[in-house]
Amino acid sequence: MTVKETVQKEMAKRPPLPEPSERQALRKKARLTQVALGLIVGVDRKMISQYENGIAEPTGARRLRYVEALNVMADETAP
Repeated sequence: MTVKETVQKEMAKRPPLPEPSERQALRKKARLTQVALGLIVGVDRKMISQYENGIAEPTGARRLRYVEALNVMADETAP
């Protein structure tokens, strides 16, 4: 297996993230502040802002917690 194939395989395992604007919309719809979401995910408010603006993406365990939080917010705020 080539390095490129290995990287693609590993990237396919990562849980998908919504687009940055959707991340912010979900948080606001759930009436959570960036600080509150940061406490759930384990990062500070500035990092949540970077996630929502497409400047940074979470990795590892933080990515899993962030995706799970977004999924819960989506489920809880669905019509």
